[in-house]
Amino acid sequence: MLGVVPLMSSCDNPNPSLGVLLGDGGTVTIGYKPCANDALILSVKWADKDGALWEARSKQGSRLREFPVGSTPPGFDSTNNLTRTSPDGYRRVESATSELPSDSESFDVSDLRPGLVLVPRRGVMSLQEFQKRNTCD
Repeated sequence: MLGVVPLMSSCDNPNPSLGVLLGDGGTVTIGYKPCANDALILSVKWADKDGALWEARSKQGSRLREFPVGSTPPGFDSTNNLTRTSPDGYRRVESATSELPSDSESFDVSDLRPGLVLVPRRGVMSLQEFQKRNTCD
């Protein structure tokens, strides 16, 4: 799926589970590659230094792994609408799962490259490379 932004991980894991993809037309998608395939996603957030620009939450959890910023994924309720669409400056992506209470990573939007996934501390890679990564090591 183009426009997917994988989420980044704030833990010391050398293989972050989060990444960000800048898609066609400037769309951004948050993606998550958990170590445990059965982990349920409870929330995802796109934020800047002033707080959440967009957030989606699920009470029951979801096995979705890609979250287009500004859209409400199936099984989720948006808790705040996208307040700014221009991708500029510092951003933070966050997630909470049934396995981890929270996971977050910060990055500069100027590091995003169309069609490539930005993985903090790892650089950019293709979506296929990101999806094949082992995040359990």
